[in-house]
Order: sequence, then structure tokens, then C-alpha cells
Amino acid sequence: MAEEIGPEKKQPLAEMTEDKHKKDTPMASPYAPKQVGRALCSCMVFFLLLVVGIIALVVWLVYRPHKPKFTVVSAAIYYLNTAAPPFLSVTMQFTIVTRNPNKRVSIFYDQLSAFVSYKNQAITPPVMLPPLCHRKHKEIGPEKKQPPAEMT
Repeated sequence: MAEEIGPEKKQPLAEMTEDKHKKDTPMASPYAPKQVGRALCSCMVFFLLLVVGIIALVVWLVYRPHKPKFTVVSAAIYYLNTAAPPFLSVTMQFTIVTRNPNKRVSIFYDQLSAFVSYKNQAITPPVMLPPLCHRKHKEIGPEKKQPPAEMT
């Protein structure tokens, strides 16, 4: 039982018919319909995210928001009671100036509270302040007193 050596090797009949059948059928697409739909959906989501990102960038470039600045310009202690050694009572007054550096954005504070802290530890309870509307590119603080006008 020697094997044949050479270019013409005999194939069984069943293999020949399968090969012939594969060659006669048109080539099917390598992408299934689910893969095409998934690719289309992925492209649409990517495009939508790109458009949203561009819109956010344009809005940020137009408005360029900045944080408002709050500064304590004066502090006064009116009453200091140290009669009870472990406890301390005090009456304080602070003057705060706030500045909105934004040229196109106004800020409305509907709730404001202030407290005094020492070494990141609150030493007074929070005090509620009235609502504040901070117009664009304005400063809010103590009113500067005008000298009285001279009468002649």
C-alpha cells in the first residue's frame, strides 16, 4: 500500500462536490446585518458626542466663567465675655466685599450662609444671609461715604 507521490492526488468524490459548490455560490458579505447596525449606531453616537462637545467648548469660550471673589475688608469685636472659663461669648461684625469678574454672566445667590472657622474647625454656627444678585462685572461691598456737600 504505497501512497501516490506527485501533483495529482486523488480526492474523494464528496470533497470534490463540496469544493465545486463553494465556488459556484456568490460570496456572502463578511458583515452580518447586526454588525452593520451596530457600526451605524456607534457612528451616530460618536457624531452626537462630538457635536455636544463642540457646543460646550463654544459656550465656554464665549462666556469664560470665573469664580466670584469674596474678601473680608474689616472685622470688629464688640463684646467679649470670658467670665465662664470653658466658654467664650463674643459679638463680631465682618464687612465683606464680593466681586464678579465675569463680563457676561450674572450670579444669583438664593441662599447664603457665613460662619467663622479656626484651623478648619467652625467656631460659630452658620448665619443665614439675605439673597444676593451679583450683576456681571460688578463689585458689591460697603458703600463709600461721600463727603457732605458744602453750602455757599
